[in-house]
Amino acid sequence: MSCDPLVFTKVDAAQFACVAQKVGAEVGIPIDGPMGTQTKGGFTFAWNFNEEAGSLTIQCLNSPFGVPCILIDSKIKGLVGACGVAT
Repeated sequence: MSCDPLVFTKVDAAQFACVAQKVGAEVGIPIDGPMGTQTKGGFTFAWNFNEEAGSLTIQCLNSPFGVPCILIDSKIKGLVGACGVAT
């Protein structure tokens, strides 16, 4: 099941680096560049950080059956918010 993309604005390079570190440490999905896709444990996430525009888009493209988007989105917003990005 695919969730709607989450778009965050006014994101700078330091905040993106923080998000990448937190996602890697807490979720185990390595964000290894400004744009990409990774899969782990039945979850597939895509992200796109546009430094010039100051935007970060994160989307869950696939998740195990029974894991609702509202739960996934809440976790993403929590990680991003912990890096000082308005959610």
